[in-house]
Amino acid sequence: MKKTILVSLIVAVYNGEKHLRECLDSIQKQTYDNLEIILVNDGSQDQSLEICNRYKEKDERFIVINQENGGVGNARNHGLAIISGDYFGIIDQDDVLHKRYVEYFMNLIATTNADIATSRSVHKYSGRTPEDKKIDFTTYYNGNGMHAVEMMLLHQLNIGPWNKLINSNIIKEHSIAFREDIYCGEGFAFSIECFQAAGKVIIGQAPVYYYRIDNITSGSSTFSCFKLKSSLTAHEYMENKISDKSRRMRNIHRYSKWHSCCDYLTVLTLSNETGKYPKEYEMLLKECRKNALSGFGVDIPLKSKLVSCLYYFSPRVAVKLLAKRVRIKTGNKYS
Repeated sequence: MKKTILVSLIVAVYNGEKHLRECLDSIQKQTYDNLEIILVNDGSQDQSLEICNRYKEKDERFIVINQENGGVGNARNHGLAIISGDYFGIIDQDDVLHKRYVEYFMNLIATTNADIATSRSVHKYSGRTPEDKKIDFTTYYNGNGMHAVEMMLLHQLNIGPWNKLINSNIIKEHSIAFREDIYCGEGFAFSIECFQAAGKVIIGQAPVYYYRIDNITSGSSTFSCFKLKSSLTAHEYMENKISDKSRRMRNIHRYSKWHSCCDYLTVLTLSNETGKYPKEYEMLLKECRKNALSGFGVDIPLKSKLVSCLYYFSPRVAVKLLAKRVRIKTGNKYS
């Protein structure tokens, strides 16, 4: 395809020296090379800034912003403030891209002149980076922004800001930015706002984003009261921001919040710290049982509805049976 359209990629960086080079190499080697690569060093105390500057010295497509620590939302917002690309994407500092990541999404966008392109599949991995495989460019779904919003709230589409290319006019015309006062869930909220403002959305199936799950510093691997409260605040924010106030959408919000509470209950249980957070543990048990049957009021697979029944019967039993069988993402991977 023609590479006349500039694409901006933003990487917020904080103490990421262990995996940062691998991430930046995968961006640098993209087959779609008309890129603006914005690295925002958020007050790192390791060698991350030096690594960023080396890439900038060797490749003029790299732009480095160095700032005092302000959090991932703040860093991403500073990157968004200077983008020149017609489309932009957010990349986590410890993840890796398929070499045709940008090309894949730009091809999807060109198919229908979509405002946003994403994929239902993400390759989760630990250890060695997966080898790039052949991509199917022909399988995709055309939809609209609000349908994609519903899919995200139902956890049928990746909720993070990564694994997407978004028309830059969306955030400029609708003044969309990351909530800097929300530490966990701000990416979910950002995605919801962008998709609600989008007209055409195209959803592919290819797993072109490689999501690392073995990073012990990840926000998805540890429990904290602050993360839990922040996530619940994000849900309240999303419910207020979404224009659809129908009963159906209220049911979808209820299910989404229930799903997040179950994720946190799983993290807390797996961390063996239920005794350290007895108040939060009891609250999550209550919420996960109270709203368990919300799944029967929304369009989710039968298997998911059976899981809802299990949580209604006993959240303690449900989380013990299901915890080791699921991969959970409850927050950003740098804190």
